[in-house]
Amino acid sequence: MRRGLGLGLVLWCGSPLAAPPAPPTQAQAKASAARFQDLVRAGRAASGKKDHATAIAKFREALRVDPANPAILGELGWVYYKAGDLAAADRFGRQAVTLTTDPRELGMFQYNLGRVAEDRGDRVGAETLYRRSLAARPHPVVEKRLAELVAKKAGPSKGTLEAACAEAMAAWGCNDPAEAEGLRCTCKAEKTIESPDAASGGSVAVDAAGTPHVNPGVPLRAALLKVEGEGNGLVSTTHLALETGTGGWQHVGAVVDGWTPGVSYIHQDGTLSSADFEDRLGTGEGQVLVLRAQNTRADGDYGDNVIELDRTSDLWLCHAAGGAPVCDHLVEAAERGTEVMIEGEPVAEDAKAQLGTRRWALKVSFFGSNLRVQAGEGTPTDEAKALIGTHAVADLGKVAGVRRVPLR
Repeated sequence: MRRGLGLGLVLWCGSPLAAPPAPPTQAQAKASAARFQDLVRAGRAASGKKDHATAIAKFREALRVDPANPAILGELGWVYYKAGDLAAADRFGRQAVTLTTDPRELGMFQYNLGRVAEDRGDRVGAETLYRRSLAARPHPVVEKRLAELVAKKAGPSKGTLEAACAEAMAAWGCNDPAEAEGLRCTCKAEKTIESPDAASGGSVAVDAAGTPHVNPGVPLRAALLKVEGEGNGLVSTTHLALETGTGGWQHVGAVVDGWTPGVSYIHQDGTLSSADFEDRLGTGEGQVLVLRAQNTRADGDYGDNVIELDRTSDLWLCHAAGGAPVCDHLVEAAERGTEVMIEGEPVAEDAKAQLGTRRWALKVSFFGSNLRVQAGEGTPTDEAKALIGTHAVADLGKVAGVRRVPLR
């Protein structure tokens, strides 16, 4: 820590006829040093009380007395960091690094800059700064922070919600250090749903000999993961993660898509209607997670004055009807076509032939351990027609129009 005030050489650049200012008297220098110390003490006291605004004001006033004091530059940078101003924290921290000759101070300032880099999502930069800090002087806090950062870079442990979140964010290319302009996302469990089978670690079934046994692979809990980010557009999407008795938490996929590049005529959005475990199978394979959502994708063309729309009602069924845990996805209803974007405005001649909408819906219900699909309104696509009939839930993955996601 720097002690006292440095009094350097004063170069007078005024008029050659004017007399240079008189050097401070001993009494003035002592008063200035005392004022500096009072400001530093006041700044540290305010910082200790988390009164960041007062601390910043006192440290900045102290720097007017001694502008090149690395210790106070470093403390000011750290208070800015605590206040959430990463740009100012980085600026003053780098000034402190440039001016200090004390290895202890250098290690502390490099660590502070590492925290700034880490909060900005720059893990590579943060790791470099933590290593420089340790090279200047070893410190257990820095060693622990570096170890945690390296562990994060290696990825979260499999079977955890953190790992499921990492997969959900990777689906959007989020937080990829190779993409400087990529999305910066957050992921959190917005809701967790527990099956009645969770308490026993699996459902209990009775075999032909009358012996009860637990199926540990059944879905036990579901989590709705909210992924939000900003960068190449705005992302706000909901992903499904499932915990089974054998594989821990696993990422299933996006159930609600939400994305826009920043223009209103190109977007994806959706809503979640319901998500809950239901006792549908009645065969000892455990309950079924039944999730329904609506999704809309729009792609407009101002030049042609048309907008392509794709609206779907999605059904997800997660179960262990075949012994192994899976999630099956199918579309219950859809509305697809091209519409006029701005009513009253002309439509391009070559786009008029595209106008029109096709709507259809299916009626889906459980029938014992089977799924019954019946025709509803409209004329379904060939893929949707393939769903019509009665199918064993265990064999849904073999049906055209069903996308099956196997789990561990």
